[in-house]
Amino acid sequence: MTQPLWIVFDAVGTLIEPVPSVAEAYWQIGNTFGSQYTVQEVRERFGKQFEQSFSNSEGEKHLSNEQIELARWKQIVEHVLDDVIEMEACFAEVHSHFSKPEAWQVFADVAPLLQQLKLAGYSLAIGSNFDHRLHDVCAGHRELTPIDVAFASAELGYRKPSLNFYNELANRLNVRPAQMLMIGDHEENDVLSARQAGLSALQIDRSQSTVQNTLTKNDGTINSFSEVIPYLETSKEN
Repeated sequence: MTQPLWIVFDAVGTLIEPVPSVAEAYWQIGNTFGSQYTVQEVRERFGKQFEQSFSNSEGEKHLSNEQIELARWKQIVEHVLDDVIEMEACFAEVHSHFSKPEAWQVFADVAPLLQQLKLAGYSLAIGSNFDHRLHDVCAGHRELTPIDVAFASAELGYRKPSLNFYNELANRLNVRPAQMLMIGDHEENDVLSARQAGLSALQIDRSQSTVQNTLTKNDGTINSFSEVIPYLETSKEN
């Protein structure tokens, strides 16, 4: 493996997670606008609609910009909370909620790793399927200050798993794809497509955090960020 110059992290599910959960936030906001759905109903409706939001034509489904992302999220809210009063105001509240740093928390193993990587001389980036709100969220968490630069799909023009997302990322960072290591929680978006684009990639799966280090399987899966430094050190030796 070529030693990476840049370590690129996915954001949601990798560095940060919403607190309360997406379903709970939708339910709470929806309730204030008259929605009668239960939390479980909102969770199920969101899951279904989130997947359907990418079902537009094959040639366009990975395109991203601020207008596309805004329209996509508006459609999701309109379908998930279709019984609210004053839909425009409800959507505005939901959209604003997820731009607030306090709506997110940083995973406990993130800060130690970022500090270690900076000390080791790596450059750090975020590459996320997100929009301009990503920057407000990151700016509100001091644990993320070692990150050198963050890119949202709305800025790059493409969403993961498009290879164009990674090609544009390489162009912005002025490196070859092989000089980047992608770390994320989604197998298709963050691992398979990244590798296809020429990057190295690791998948973080904290749900198995008590299981023995899965890198022994050589499948590129880690259970904690504490495994990243040993992985990089081992790679140097190979």
